[in-house]
Amino acid sequence: MKLLSIVGTRPQYVKLKPIIDAAKSRNLIHDWIDTGQHYSPSLSAELIEEFNLPLPKLNLMVGSGTHGFQTARMLEGLEFFLLENNYDLVIVYGDTNSTLAGALAASKLGIPIAHIEAGIRSGNMDMPEEKNRRIVDHISSLLFAPTQLAVENLEKEGLNSIVHSGDIMYDVLQKVDFKTKSDGDESSTFVLSTIHRAENCDSRDRLEEIFRSLENLDQRVFLPAHPRLVQRLDEFGITFDREKIYIFDPQNHRDLLDLVNRSKCVITDSGGLQKEAFMLRKICITVRHETEWPETLEYRWNVLNPHLENLTELVNRESPMEQSAYFGNGHAAEIILREIENRFGG
Repeated sequence: MKLLSIVGTRPQYVKLKPIIDAAKSRNLIHDWIDTGQHYSPSLSAELIEEFNLPLPKLNLMVGSGTHGFQTARMLEGLEFFLLENNYDLVIVYGDTNSTLAGALAASKLGIPIAHIEAGIRSGNMDMPEEKNRRIVDHISSLLFAPTQLAVENLEKEGLNSIVHSGDIMYDVLQKVDFKTKSDGDESSTFVLSTIHRAENCDSRDRLEEIFRSLENLDQRVFLPAHPRLVQRLDEFGITFDREKIYIFDPQNHRDLLDLVNRSKCVITDSGGLQKEAFMLRKICITVRHETEWPETLEYRWNVLNPHLENLTELVNRESPMEQSAYFGNGHAAEIILREIENRFGG
């Protein structure tokens, strides 16, 4: 059986690793394409090296641009490649433009599609990611839902071929060898923050509000900066106390998780980091009105705080004692590959 994964962003390189390993263990042919949606070396090449991924069959090197520009360039390149190569199934991950383009290209050519991380919903249709994930779910042949809530979301939309697989990111997290284990909140002296979404970065007033709020915290803030954030800070001329808010380059996956593990609290607008903070039993504040991972809100592990109210109080709150195992047992990749073989291996 011949499989093709299509990825192009930092979280997708991470999710790709357990699929590659599981395919190898099952003697399946598995190739992958890099769309080049994340073009910064620290967001792409270094992660590929970190996870010792084989070279992609193709790198489209799409880079930055509008949603239409990115998706159109990807579609053109992916369609040509798929026409020249025979694959039994295409695997797409999450909710990016790479995911959308990969699913559209395969669908138009009649190639079955497996969507990993299907059924995730924020309810905010202004988010490009929400549009992408809904469209991809409705044209996919096999839907791998990471949580029971994701299964229910898909069922409500009348979809079938749903498999409750668990979360593939939990597979990765189980194998991370941390540099230093956290000794608890009392010894964690910094807050980890990531800010990159358009609604937080593309308005000068909004971005300045976020940075003033971070400056007012009792703790120092460590902020690995997405290229969009660096560009906007420079463009808007926003200044801040660089002793209080320490900005540095994006981190590889293990180092970022290590920072989560050693931090007092995470403040983010990232979907993935909310979930990873939850998995590492670290309290989180999400600078958005909604989350695609409502499971993380249980017992206030994660708190939605779009207006940054009572930020110091929320950072210093006690960690909950209880937590449910929403994201599986760390064997999602095995479940996914087994189900693909069972349904399409013939």
